Amino acid sequence: MKQQIEIFISDNCAESTQLIDFLNKKSIDFFIKNTTDNKDYLYELHNQNIYITPALIIDKYYQVIGFQQNKIEKLLRI
Repeated sequence: MKQQIEIFISDNCAESTQLIDFLNKKSIDFFIKNTTDNKDYLYELHNQNIYITPALIIDKYYQVIGFQQNKIEKLLRI
């Protein structure tokens, strides 16, 4: 079953760029939610008690805060 991956990013964030580059390099499909461009995404993130970007959410359950390559690889089994 394909995992649903959402990433919350913000403009001018080096870790957000690293996360996007990493997922693209691994050919992982994901949906970007830019909190700088759309404040509704920021509120959605806050409702999950997350206050920094980047944040990666897998299947609306698993959360990875910041760019943590090892943790992401483990959760995505890559």
